[in-house]
Amino acid sequence: MTLLRFIWELPQNLAGILIYLLIPRKTAIAAYGPRRVFLWPLRSGISLGFFIFVPPDAAPGMIRHELGHTVASSALGPLYLPIVGLQSFLWAAIWRCFLSGRVSYMAFWTERWAEREKDHFTLR
Repeated sequence: MTLLRFIWELPQNLAGILIYLLIPRKTAIAAYGPRRVFLWPLRSGISLGFFIFVPPDAAPGMIRHELGHTVASSALGPLYLPIVGLQSFLWAAIWRCFLSGRVSYMAFWTERWAEREKDHFTLR
């Protein structure tokens, strides 16, 4: 079953593998089934199939939020990156540059979806 899920989410898993290989000194901090949470040097989090990357100071809520994105990845498979991933990435950039402090980050549909799904995960 894990192999089928890996193949179903292949585009994001390949992106996750690439990032994993490019990041120096990564540390795995948690596992949720086949999904692994790694620390990385950037200030934001990203969810790419079986690979989740968060900053070293990530609050538990951020980790759970990124795990929430994995629900969309599982549901949409190869469509996750164009439908959710790209839009979420662009929203984060626009929000950080222009809207922070004026609009809730959770105002965008991809982030609300992840927030709804994060309650399925308990941090270990």
